[in-house]
Amino acid sequence: MSVVFGYVLCYCLTTAFLRLTVLRSIPTVNLSVTAAFFGMLAWLVPYLTAFFVTRDWWFVLPWYLLGSPMVLTMKNEAAKDAANVVLIGWLALAVLLSSPWAIGQWRRFVPYEVIGK
Repeated sequence: MSVVFGYVLCYCLTTAFLRLTVLRSIPTVNLSVTAAFFGMLAWLVPYLTAFFVTRDWWFVLPWYLLGSPMVLTMKNEAAKDAANVVLIGWLALAVLLSSPWAIGQWRRFVPYEVIGK
């Protein structure tokens, strides 16, 4: 479950970074939908690319599943180990790149009691 949580966290933090740089018109409220869409793209695009480009894609290291927790369903232990390395690297990069967004959210926070007065 921690690996699945790590992937979901990576999708969300990557979406937060993309909102700061590319998707500026999307309100913060809609980031969850955008993160879900990004997660679906991270699952489908490499999978479909491997299907259409690689002839023997079932027998090689499943690089196409490294962006999704579906790699845990593989019997290939090397793929699972590579997924952990990719996940840790992606998570570290996502935390680093999305920290300006998180700091901005923290600074703009106003308690409900202050707004109600």
